[in-house]
Amino acid sequence: MGTWRTWTVTTARSRASIALLAAFLLLVLTLVAAPGIASADREGSGHHAAPASARLSEKAEARRHAQYHARRAAARRAAARRLARLKMKTFRAPVMTIGIESRRRSSWNVSSDKTLPTVPSGVTADPGNTQVALRWTASTDPVGVASYRVYRNGSLVTSPTTTAYTDTGRVNGTTYSYAVAAVDKAGNVSAKSATVSATPVAPAAPAAPADTSAPSTPAGLKATAGDAQVALTWSAASDNVAVSGYRVYRNGSLVASPAGTSMTDTGRVNGTAYSYTVAAVDAAGNASAQSAAVSATPAATPPPAPVPNQKLYWGAWIGSHITGSQAPWDMNAVTTFEQSVGKNLSLVNFSSPFYNCSTSPCTPYNFPITPFNNVRNHGAIPFFSWNSASLPVTNNEPDFQLSDVIAGRYDSYITSWATAAKNWGHPFFLRFNWEMNGAWFPWSEGSNGNKPGEYVTAWRHVHDLFTQAGATNATWTWCPNVNIDGKLQALDTLYPGDSYVDWTCLDGYNWNTPWKSFESVFGGTYDTITNSIAPNKPMIIGETGSTETGGSKAQWITDMFKSLPTRFPKVRGLLYFDKFDDGMDWPLETSAAATTAFKNGLASGNFVSNTLGSFNTSPIPTP
Repeated sequence: MGTWRTWTVTTARSRASIALLAAFLLLVLTLVAAPGIASADREGSGHHAAPASARLSEKAEARRHAQYHARRAAARRAAARRLARLKMKTFRAPVMTIGIESRRRSSWNVSSDKTLPTVPSGVTADPGNTQVALRWTASTDPVGVASYRVYRNGSLVTSPTTTAYTDTGRVNGTTYSYAVAAVDKAGNVSAKSATVSATPVAPAAPAAPADTSAPSTPAGLKATAGDAQVALTWSAASDNVAVSGYRVYRNGSLVASPAGTSMTDTGRVNGTAYSYTVAAVDAAGNASAQSAAVSATPAATPPPAPVPNQKLYWGAWIGSHITGSQAPWDMNAVTTFEQSVGKNLSLVNFSSPFYNCSTSPCTPYNFPITPFNNVRNHGAIPFFSWNSASLPVTNNEPDFQLSDVIAGRYDSYITSWATAAKNWGHPFFLRFNWEMNGAWFPWSEGSNGNKPGEYVTAWRHVHDLFTQAGATNATWTWCPNVNIDGKLQALDTLYPGDSYVDWTCLDGYNWNTPWKSFESVFGGTYDTITNSIAPNKPMIIGETGSTETGGSKAQWITDMFKSLPTRFPKVRGLLYFDKFDDGMDWPLETSAAATTAFKNGLASGNFVSNTLGSFNTSPIPTP
């Protein structure tokens, strides 16, 4: 429908047009108002007179003429009233509004703008912290662009009049899509622009300032000469961030970069003096000044006199290659092994982690009373290797970090295990979290998110739980790996202390990388432990073995038995690793010569057999 508009007629042309229209309307209204007048007039003035008998009387004729003139007068009055309502100064007429509104000027017009604005182009979306900043190129329109419509994920969110808008209050990490349309002054809306997307993000933390501070200079460097070697030790340096390692210089040239605070420089010439200095390095590559130089002259030393009739416990970690099952779950494997080497053993090595997580949910490994009884009934002592990890053991076990042990996450399990060990009631070696100075197990400080100092803290925590449970029949055995090239973690930072350790231990193998004798494998680390770390503790070889590749395995075994009482007098126990592992051929059964060499070594009479079925002393003393 139209809307009534009022305007004032101001021009002469307009007034004339209105007058003509009014006159025409007056004529029409007059004719309409008296339709009977003309017919009556025609009847009274016709060309053919009616017969005399049909003529009206004079009185009737006069009445008819009076009615005619009355109707004419009424019609004129009605026309006058209609004309008065036309209002020559203010004229009302229906006006249809199309497009934009009519404008009141000297005359009126009707707009009919139906052209859409152009589609906004160049839309960009720049994400920020909980917001997205939008920009686009202005649209064009014949009349003019009045505003824009911004759509987020298809919904209208705002109508800015400029070509930019910042959408605030967004969720960081959530992706949003945007499109923009233009609106002109007639309300015509363009198509939407191409969609753009953006994902708000929190601002990155400011970068840490570059570390330009060098570590402190290592102090306390000591050089101890040996046979064709020099053993070096020094105090740890400090740094504003952390010391990542050390550089060892011999006669001014860099010869090694150990991570710890000790190394043994082997292959030296006896009788030749060597000068050494050490510098510390941090993770940023900043190096300290070199320490004060120390000198040492290697010299051949006569082997220590054998201890007469020094006894050793002995045994093995026996795999499934003999009978299809491992000892001591299968004691037939033990019997077969003993028969091949001609002597009954006094120790059996076997192991377990805290939990079995190969299925869900994880289940705890409780105290293995049946294997313990199997070993005890055989007259031997269990040598149990226990670790704070889960099966399958990997180098990344976030639920089994040392911090979890320290925080008490497994206290209930440990206490239950220790209580069962107490109730079993017989002595056993407990080799807990072994080879900790390497980085291949999840309980090492160099793996699994563990931090420096946590190994010792975790060890002491577990030891204390055993003490509280009354499980004093466990002989605590601290067992690092040999550190042949000085690349493993320094042992002085990993030793729990004499009050928490009963025996020390070493694991080491001849991998043929290159071929090394038993003495070369164990000598340096043995000296470090027995001279400075734990000089008052007996030692046991927890794992050892040799490959057949690269040399004579039989000869390697023969030399091992010869060097034990002379070069390694504090070693009072020996466990051979009779398992295929890491793709290596460690078992004695790989050759008859190796088996015979081991059998001959045991024949000396210094190795204790299975005579310990009634043994009940804890901690376990040397034989």
